[in-house]
Amino acid sequence: MAEPSDMVCLIELILSQGFRTDADNPGTEKLSIWPPVDAWLQAPYKPMAHLDTGGDDSREKLLPPFSVAYVKGWRRSLGALISCEGIRTLGISLDDLTADFKESMRVIHGTVGRFDPTKSAVWASRGITLASVGTRKAPNAMNFLRQLEILQKSGDSGDFKDWHDATKVARAFTVGKLEAESLTNLQCKIAPLMVTALKEATRCRGMRQFITHEVLARDFFNVSYTSTVAGLEPWARYLTNGHDNAIVMLLMDRLRGDWDRQPLQLKKAFAAKDVALLHAACGGFIAIMECFQQSVPQADFVEAEPEIRNQFAMGVLDHDVLSFMENSVPPIALSNAQDKARELQDKVDEATLEQIRHRFESDMKTLKDRQPTQEQAAAEAMLDSKYLAQRQAKGQAFVKEFMQQKFQVHMVDERNPQQLFPEFAKHVMTSLDCCVWPSNMGYLQACLQALHSVLAMSPKCGGHLQVPMPQAQTVPQALVKHRRILEDFLIGHNMDITKNVTLIFQRSSGSTSADKRSLVHPCLFVSSTNHNETNVWSSSAPVQMGHIADIPLIRVNEMLGYDLEVGSRKGVPAHSQILANYLRGADIGSTDVVIWCDLLPNRQVEFGRAVLERLLQGGGSPDVYYCGFLREDQKDCIADFEAKPDPTLDLLTWVSGRPKFPDALLNKFSEGSASHKVISEFKQELLRNFPEAGADASVTASPSAGTVRAQGQPDYSIEGGARPQDLSEDLNLAVVKEADFKVTRTGGKAFCPSARGKPAVCVDSEFNLWIGNDGDHELSLEASEICMGENEMTGLPFRIANDLAMVAYEKKPMPLSKLFHQIITVNGIATFELANHEIIQKTYQVVEGQDALPVPYRYTVTVARAGKCNVFNPNALKAGENPKHGSIGAAYVNHMDKLPKCKSATVVWEVSCIQF
Repeated sequence: MAEPSDMVCLIELILSQGFRTDADNPGTEKLSIWPPVDAWLQAPYKPMAHLDTGGDDSREKLLPPFSVAYVKGWRRSLGALISCEGIRTLGISLDDLTADFKESMRVIHGTVGRFDPTKSAVWASRGITLASVGTRKAPNAMNFLRQLEILQKSGDSGDFKDWHDATKVARAFTVGKLEAESLTNLQCKIAPLMVTALKEATRCRGMRQFITHEVLARDFFNVSYTSTVAGLEPWARYLTNGHDNAIVMLLMDRLRGDWDRQPLQLKKAFAAKDVALLHAACGGFIAIMECFQQSVPQADFVEAEPEIRNQFAMGVLDHDVLSFMENSVPPIALSNAQDKARELQDKVDEATLEQIRHRFESDMKTLKDRQPTQEQAAAEAMLDSKYLAQRQAKGQAFVKEFMQQKFQVHMVDERNPQQLFPEFAKHVMTSLDCCVWPSNMGYLQACLQALHSVLAMSPKCGGHLQVPMPQAQTVPQALVKHRRILEDFLIGHNMDITKNVTLIFQRSSGSTSADKRSLVHPCLFVSSTNHNETNVWSSSAPVQMGHIADIPLIRVNEMLGYDLEVGSRKGVPAHSQILANYLRGADIGSTDVVIWCDLLPNRQVEFGRAVLERLLQGGGSPDVYYCGFLREDQKDCIADFEAKPDPTLDLLTWVSGRPKFPDALLNKFSEGSASHKVISEFKQELLRNFPEAGADASVTASPSAGTVRAQGQPDYSIEGGARPQDLSEDLNLAVVKEADFKVTRTGGKAFCPSARGKPAVCVDSEFNLWIGNDGDHELSLEASEICMGENEMTGLPFRIANDLAMVAYEKKPMPLSKLFHQIITVNGIATFELANHEIIQKTYQVVEGQDALPVPYRYTVTVARAGKCNVFNPNALKAGENPKHGSIGAAYVNHMDKLPKCKSATVVWEVSCIQF
């Protein structure tokens, strides 16, 4: 396929300089010829007789007409034939032609190639030589399609079958990504009728000026493609390409018509975003016309249809059609509305559940990766409980070593910064953030000089320069001046700045029209021109594509810190995406080390935070280390780097140092449905793997109550997995209706009516304990005390069986192991005692012959063999006395063995922590 603009250029050259075919002349490309092959032609070749010029031996000197096929140089030859036909048709005299033209047409030099099979001739015609680079462009998908047809006719198409896989097409035929995706669609996904229409349209107009590979690759012409224009989701059924090709044929008519109506100077290839809107308009127009035909008499429709279609073909109705679809919903039969709603709800539930499943699995992986092994937890607990001070020193040393090896932060004196810029021998990406122009020009010059020095070291070093952005206090003249300063310095120091990388941001669905921030941010990829080798970063995705797309535009209230230059704070997610994109496609091995050298970080050092976040999440390959140079006003960022951040969870939440399952998820589905059951299973899985996720924040100590001195939670994996009572569990007690309750106020041992949020309590004659609600309002109870006694006397001994037993601390029930955990982590007390008891750290054997490791925050509790024993025995109730909740426990005096000992109720001792 010859592009019209290329052919015009060729004809002008041939008419002015002649049809050059003699390869002995410098700069002339060989013309390869071959006898015609039927596979190359639309109809079988029919030989013609020699022309009779009157001479005796003329038949031997001349070839028969149409007996030469041009393989390499066919565009040039076609230009020559068109030139000759134009001269004959216009009646131009031979005397008016240049001598070079006439001489070149008398003798045409050609080289007969050895093309066997036909496949070699086809591949020979795809190449571009140095001599033809000015007048010929690279072959496109339509050229490739034509060549495949030739190969199929000749039987040389080969055994390649994976046309549905664009990656395999690109690898097999050495074509680009978009061209490979275009070929995949043309071969497998676009209807043959549309393929023919596309071939004819590009043949007449030239593909390079009519349509791009991106348009063919974006599936607009594929069968079953649905428009993705935002706001038109309800119309998806009407915007889907059917097998009748109605939408795509109308789209093809519009593309041809719109292009043909443009003046020659304004003609350009359609971009993907233009075709996307036009596709939506075509689908909407067809749907609207169908509704219009059903709502008016047929005679009126037939009369009005031609004029309406003509207006749409001229592009007059596009805005009206799109606006109508955005502000209305498609019609639907009322009889099927209920079934449709149920079907849609099922699909929504299914999609929602699948999305929740993926997010939950991702969060569980994050939590499990974060969770230490049993051995690690035991070792850490031992250090925490036994050597708090030493552990803090060790932790600080670890952070220091980590920062020195993988995350270096240097404080730079803006008055004399040169001495701190190091030399690198590894893969380095340097970055300068000039979004906000520095006030210290000398410091900026030093940073640029450091950039030049680093890039000059090796072709493994590249640069990412974020150019100045408009600020509220910056006039346009200053903005242009600042960018010129950067460009002049880089060019003057032998640095290549021709590679533009544009950051394309995407607003969230909740953004408002008041957000005027630019969605486009220009940057430069900078490399040194002093090296003969290709820069390793030149193959990275941003350099190859020229942009980094779909960067989230964070809300202002999510930005770090506060400063007036809001445009300078793109956020850590944006910088993480920039980092990931530069690593994608770069010529860097998985075992190599990359250093991100932040010569001029922005105020919040967001590149540093992105690298640190990558390191804490496990990194991946290749390893990326950070080296940043901070100014005096950025000291506050160093403290942020030393703190361990909470894990980033998508679905679950992180509250008070533990994961928490959002109960609102259960409300998304009706109770009893299959989806509701799956969500409940997710919650149970979280509790099985992370028991602390079910703890009530009001029961356990919050880190906000004091400085957390140690990490970790009690380990309940030992002793068969025995766990303390879950106080958040709903109790399923036997219920007796009040009418059937035979125990009267005076028929039992004691009775106390409900009052102030407490239930009615009754101790019957058999010492059974009953609780109930004798009021008119619903009563909701949490784990709390029901009854208690007073006057400490001999009776019930203070004995705690193990560290799973419940105690009350500050009026809040909790297992004893949790109390020990709180004393260590919050109070910072590593050694403690329990009155009348002996407590010993529990251990378990990991490796035979080695010392046993302690079980984190678990202790063996035994009653002391000697010493004072505290007992509890309140005064007995007096006859006829109406006890309160605080004294009804006295009903068990002299019968302490009758106290309830079960899952739902037991004796809980109140404890207090006394520090000596």
